[in-house]
Amino acid sequence: MYRQQTLQPMRSSTVTRLILTWCLFIPDEFLASYIELELSSYSTLTNLQCLTVETCPHINTFLRALSTRPGRNIMFPKMSKLDIESGSGDVLDMRILVELVESRRDQGALREFKIMWQQGFVNDDADTRSRWQQLCAPGGGIQISASITGL
Repeated sequence: MYRQQTLQPMRSSTVTRLILTWCLFIPDEFLASYIELELSSYSTLTNLQCLTVETCPHINTFLRALSTRPGRNIMFPKMSKLDIESGSGDVLDMRILVELVESRRDQGALREFKIMWQQGFVNDDADTRSRWQQLCAPGGGIQISASITGL
């Protein structure tokens, strides 16, 4: 039986690198809220520059949480590198991915983004694909290395 827990915020001005791996054995009905809860516990790491995600069962929940939106606090405002090496069973929502990369690029800190994805994707319409290609093009303001099966 899985019990939802309350995580204490992690506070440190010296943490610049973080590697996240989520347990795949947490029931799905708790997992999305657990990922959001855990990310919020790291939100006080204001000097975090490099974030690596090795396993994330609900990748779209994670990507949405990292996107910057007007009127919302920016999580990890100094993050210049994001590396996702996920092997979850979730499909990647290309609209959410494009929103994340565009918002982080426009915010000014993100300079390097890497993703390796083999689980398939959704929402790859012509507009989303065009926006993704513009982001990946030289001079797009960010260095992107992407391996997305089917793209």
